[in-house]
Amino acid sequence: MTGLVKTERPELLCGRTWCVATGCGKVYITINWYEGRVFEVFLTAGKAGGCMSSTTETIGKLISREGAYGLPAEELVKSLKGISCKENMLMGPKSCTDALGIVLEKDIALEAEAQPELPELAEPEEADEPDRD
Repeated sequence: MTGLVKTERPELLCGRTWCVATGCGKVYITINWYEGRVFEVFLTAGKAGGCMSSTTETIGKLISREGAYGLPAEELVKSLKGISCKENMLMGPKSCTDALGIVLEKDIALEAEAQPELPELAEPEEADEPDRD
C-alpha cells in the first residue's frame, strides 16, 4: 500500500459489541476505535462453524487491516450494505455482510455523537503594549 502508514495496535482500544440476528443465527460484531476512526473489527458467528466462521473472521481481518492504515470506514459501509445471502432472505439484514455494513454505519453515527467536533476558536487578539515613557 503505497503512501499509507500502518499504525501499530495499541495495548488498549475502546469499542462496542453488537448482537445481530441473521438467517444464519446470531452474529456478534465488535468495533474498536482509535484516534477517532474504526481501527479493528471482529465478527463472531454464534453457533456456526466451518465456512461461515472462517468467512466472518476473514472479513473482520480485512476491515481491521484497512483501519490500521487509516482508511475511512464510511467507504466500507457503502461496499458492505446490500450484499445478500439466500439464508437471510426473510428476516433482518440480507446477509452477515449486510449486517456488518448496517452496524458499522450505526456505530460511526454513535461515535460521532459521542465525540462532537469542537468549534474552531478565534486567535486571541494581541494586547496593545502599554507605553513605557
